[in-house]
Amino acid sequence: MEKNLNELIQAWHALSAEQTLKVLDVDPQRGLSSAEVERRIKRFGPNTIIHQKIESRLKTFFRQLKNPLVFILVASTALTATMGKPVDSMVILCVVVVNTLIGYAQERQAGEAIQSLVKMLPENATVRRDGNEILVPASNLTLGDIIIVQPGDKVTSDIRLIEIKELTVDEAALTGESVPIAKQIEPSPEDSSLGERSSMLFEGSLVTAGQGFGVVVAIGKNTEFGKISDLLEEATIQQTPLSIAFKSITKWITVVTLILSSLLFFVGISRDFPWIEASLSAVTLAVAFVPEGLPAVVTITSAIGMRRMAKQRAIVRQLQAVETLGSADVICVDKTGTLTKNQITVQQIWIPSQRCDISGVGLEPRGEFKCDEGVAPDDSINEIMRVSLLCSDASLERSQENDQWEGIGDPTEVALVVAARKLGMHEDDIRKESPRQDVLPFDSKQMFMATLNSVLGEKVLFVKGAPEVILNKCKQDESADKGKKQAQAMTTLGMRVIAFAKAKRDALGSDIFEPEIEFLGLVGMRDPAREGVREAISTCHGAGVGVKMITGDHPETAKAIAKELNILKNDGVVFTGKEARKASSEEIESVDVFARVEPSDKVKIVQALQSRGHVVGMTGDGVNDAAALKNANIGIAMGVIGTAVAKEASDMILADDNFTTIEIAIEEGRRVFDNILKSVIFILPTSLAQSLVIAASVLFFPVELRPMSPVQVLWVNLIVAIGLALPLGFEVKEPDIMKRKPRETTKPVFSGFIIFRIFFVSLFIAGASMALFLWEYRSEILLGQSREVALAEGQTMAVTTIVLSQVFYLLNCRSLTSSIREIGFFSNRYVFIGVGIVLFAQFAYVHLPFMHYAFQSKPLSFQAWSIVLLIAFLIFPIIEIEKKIWKRKQGS
Repeated sequence: MEKNLNELIQAWHALSAEQTLKVLDVDPQRGLSSAEVERRIKRFGPNTIIHQKIESRLKTFFRQLKNPLVFILVASTALTATMGKPVDSMVILCVVVVNTLIGYAQERQAGEAIQSLVKMLPENATVRRDGNEILVPASNLTLGDIIIVQPGDKVTSDIRLIEIKELTVDEAALTGESVPIAKQIEPSPEDSSLGERSSMLFEGSLVTAGQGFGVVVAIGKNTEFGKISDLLEEATIQQTPLSIAFKSITKWITVVTLILSSLLFFVGISRDFPWIEASLSAVTLAVAFVPEGLPAVVTITSAIGMRRMAKQRAIVRQLQAVETLGSADVICVDKTGTLTKNQITVQQIWIPSQRCDISGVGLEPRGEFKCDEGVAPDDSINEIMRVSLLCSDASLERSQENDQWEGIGDPTEVALVVAARKLGMHEDDIRKESPRQDVLPFDSKQMFMATLNSVLGEKVLFVKGAPEVILNKCKQDESADKGKKQAQAMTTLGMRVIAFAKAKRDALGSDIFEPEIEFLGLVGMRDPAREGVREAISTCHGAGVGVKMITGDHPETAKAIAKELNILKNDGVVFTGKEARKASSEEIESVDVFARVEPSDKVKIVQALQSRGHVVGMTGDGVNDAAALKNANIGIAMGVIGTAVAKEASDMILADDNFTTIEIAIEEGRRVFDNILKSVIFILPTSLAQSLVIAASVLFFPVELRPMSPVQVLWVNLIVAIGLALPLGFEVKEPDIMKRKPRETTKPVFSGFIIFRIFFVSLFIAGASMALFLWEYRSEILLGQSREVALAEGQTMAVTTIVLSQVFYLLNCRSLTSSIREIGFFSNRYVFIGVGIVLFAQFAYVHLPFMHYAFQSKPLSFQAWSIVLLIAFLIFPIIEIEKKIWKRKQGS
């Protein structure tokens, strides 16, 4: 075989078994020779997924220093140290270190999804080489190897099946299909989706029943599993709406800081300031204008929301994901396990004379039969349940470890056993009463299973299978006609339908359907919707959040569940993966349900929605979801049924796998965004006010009159950010939080109203602090104090004015538009704890000697404190009046 790997990559599922063996040049009975295996491994490489390395911790740490604001603070540290200000220098440096550590802690999760993907791969495989069956490491497999599979085996590569016997495979992690797939040898159409390629086994899937062998046609990154690894590596980490806004704010602050600091230095020099004093004024303005505490406030506010979400069973892995949820306007949801319970359950039994609906979900053998006209199930219902037990091999047992019910066997047959138990029938008793004489196992070609049982001394044939097969083989009478219509109706409701029939036979001959058999009835089963999901979806719709179902299941099944949950709107269009591949972004945006999708289809859907300006959340549990989870603005993995790969690729994990938890998380995300915005609007006036004070002093005051030093500026910034801004992270949610539409990411975070508020408050605080600084300084000079003491007292007055003004402004910021009475004065106790801490700290700043040494502060008189309190308080009623004026303008 002299072909290269690229020449061999083709639609193997569309080739016959004979063609595949010919292309790969291998004898299926002997397999490859040892020498040929060695030659092919050298040519095609090992069966491994080469993955990217996780970034080193040191590199992650130093990358945090690339922030322009950090450059400004580092330069300020160096300059103050040069000018003989060691205390100022150390305080600024500490701020840089703390912010760097916070950023580092948030980024230590890169590449973990791919690491988990590799861990999922099986380690060994049974292979036929030189005519012998041997166990070899999975990495040793190569193209053309003959692989033998049995129940319980994990598939080690992509395999074209050559020979099988009743082989079924669980491909849920790869395709999203909720039930095991029956395999066959015949080729599949070339354009088949992964879930429809029944002639193939895919790496990472699990053999649930039967046996067989096939030939390896793809290894490593060329397997469907490996392609997911590529998609993961190609995935771009999405920036959050708030991080994008902060990046813009950071650039703006950096540019303005550099310009103003430079101008202030030259203004100082032009006014004959000594260069050291001019430099110190420039550094002070830089430190004042940079909101050092803002990154910590954003991080901690997000962490507060993170803890609240965890209590609601939504575990957030990435802090920034908390606020992203608040901006999400589309949630793409996997059906199985999220919208539904992932528990195949019999929900309806139909016989020509009666229909019964069955309550109860999952493996718990308790539930009611609600039949037509309220009557009890008749004998024919009991008979069809007996047949379902005789024509199956599953059983139900209670686990000794956790005292939970466990199904043994095929999930479909387990569901039949549970339904029979609800009628009071036990499978062991029924099977003992009518022992099996012979069996025709389920065959994916014929689509039915048959058993021959001894019933009261007579041999009776029982058959279960696809309605389209069984009903066509039965006697074509009125019952069969009704059965065909009913089967279609049940399928439309998203049920998987099984038909049952019987006949007297002496043996299982070549044609069990001759003479005609008697049609008994139909059983409909499905994975039912979770309680509360429909209501949660309605709440999301009311909040302007679209919900789209993306599943590997059959389109009819997806459509039925989507209708039940009110996801499907408009004309009820359902796209398959094939159709999504050809669709434009606009078409994808207009469709709410996607079925039979492949991993790359999910990525395309997510990216198409993002290209239309949407902030996209994506849920998933399998390997097939990992790439889409990583590409989404917020990836949401299932905590109960989710694979390690899906969890590592996600930003958030649902501990209960329930969509209602997503709705709660969106609400909490909006609350976090609101509270972060409140914190930002609270902090920025502090920085701006101090910058105005510094600039005004250089422009208009003598050189010796500097209202604030760099270290005093840092004291204000940090005490305001930590003591006062952090309590805003605990604010209760606004009453209309799930009634408003998501914030448009194209619009600026700061509206004209917010910008006016920031500048107005800044001007008030700057004016008040400068006025009181001058008043205190002149008063002390008139009392005979030295200029040095008078300056220290004036600076203490200015700092205290800014801090106390922010204390009262904090009460305004608890709601940006509503009065404090509307949200409840005591609804956030942490505000008052923060205020208490800040007042104590500021009292210490003013009156304790060690604080005098560190910050060059001086004690204030009772009269000075009273004046500061009175002036600072004025900000509260002024802003409350401004809120009322704004609300009147808005017509509320």
